[in-house]
Amino acid sequence: GRALYDLASDAAQKTGEAAKGIENELIQAGLGSDHPYLRALNRVRDAFGPRHYPGSPWIGGDLLRNTDHMHLAELHPQEASALRDAIGKKESQQRRSQLLLRKQQRRSQQLKRQLLRKQQLKKQKNK
Repeated sequence: GRALYDLASDAAQKTGEAAKGIENELIQAGLGSDHPYLRALNRVRDAFGPRHYPGSPWIGGDLLRNTDHMHLAELHPQEASALRDAIGKKESQQRRSQLLLRKQQRRSQQLKRQLLRKQQLKKQKNK
């Protein structure tokens, strides 16, 4: 499969997935908010908008550990092209997330250093 699906696409309209509604399916399935699929769905929608949802290659990629590797194959040329595009988007999204995390970590470290300096100055003043 293509890893990333758009409910507004012709294919989704043709299969009836868009009209049926992925949310209804998930509600009926009784998935909890901490379920891996719902976490993947939320990340996809945060990145690409509310009409998108992840396919199994995307979800599998979300479950990989740093030491894991995933090999994907698709028989149909159009689906293979869509899969390559989606995985490229996923890698780009992951790089952005990693950069944001590093930025937040640096900011947190700066704030800790500032707080430590203030505490040290306060101790020196009180002596």
